[in-house]
Amino acid sequence: MPFPFTDLSSAKRRPALLLRSLGEFGDWLCLPVTTRGAHRESLPLRDEDFADGALALSSWIRLDRPTLLSESIMLGRAASLKPVTVAGIHLSLCRALGCGQHAVMEAATEAYERAAGQ
Repeated sequence: MPFPFTDLSSAKRRPALLLRSLGEFGDWLCLPVTTRGAHRESLPLRDEDFADGALALSSWIRLDRPTLLSESIMLGRAASLKPVTVAGIHLSLCRALGCGQHAVMEAATEAYERAAGQ
């Protein structure tokens, strides 16, 4: 899907992780996927993270660029991630946004780590 640059000068076509539908208007909260792993707030996607499908290149989820995009600009579906991978991304995003201080977040982190076998 086309992800706009923050200055809205243009957009770059890239895969996205759809986090959540935001109501009846077809908007989605998304995280962009990049092939550049040098970003400080990014998570690698490994082959074992995918439930089905794959991406052509090594890729990372950008936690520092949550974006709201319309379903109407989506170009297709490439892959899906395992539920435990999505849960880990949600926890990492929450930490990146600064919401990791709450008791609920700590309990969710413990549950995720048990499920992931860490």
